[in-house]
Amino acid sequence: MAADASLVRAWEDPGGYDGLAWRDREMEGVLIGGGRVTPTFVSLRRSAAGDPPRGDRHHVPGASAVNRTGRDVPPTVDEHLVAGPGENSWPWLSCADVIVRRIDEPTPDDPLGSYLARLPGCLVVVGNTQGRGFLVAVRGRRARLTPMGGGACTDEQALSYASALHLWIVSGRPLDALSMARLTAVRGRATVRPGVLVTVRESQEAGDGRPVPEREAVRRAAR
Repeated sequence: MAADASLVRAWEDPGGYDGLAWRDREMEGVLIGGGRVTPTFVSLRRSAAGDPPRGDRHHVPGASAVNRTGRDVPPTVDEHLVAGPGENSWPWLSCADVIVRRIDEPTPDDPLGSYLARLPGCLVVVGNTQGRGFLVAVRGRRARLTPMGGGACTDEQALSYASALHLWIVSGRPLDALSMARLTAVRGRATVRPGVLVTVRESQEAGDGRPVPEREAVRRAAR
């Protein structure tokens, strides 16, 4: 069985939502706006772990690329390994920078925080409650992503939000800055549906909440 793991390359368009104007069938991204944040668009290029990256041609991390529409793509500013909700192999989970799970609510414990405690290289864990939104765990903080228009909470949305949050944190910005912001997942040419509202709280775990640097071994394993 193929691993539910992917290598994600991410970059940010600080000009806002211009990415929507040139999206193609393979496009994936997250709109960030509202609250106290400057509107921005996070573009994501996802490849199955071990496969050549798709969506860009002649791409070299840190250098510009050209997508299939012929438009220049900004340099990659974040590259991370994601273990999806169907991945239960310890070797993949132990080297993932981002983990997405399916969880039930209510729960008396902190199921997402346990991944952070056991996996020091993991930075973001997102749980899909499959109905009431998404829960997020990063070091020192917890967040809830509440749907703003009802509808299903899909694994695809969870994966997009998790990768956008990873980019946000590794670029040096605290999760608190997203409090009351709105995230909207965009996939291909599908209709853009209402996004989620972010609420953030402090966690009780030990530690100061600073991001854990990505390990070179993880990046090598993901290529």
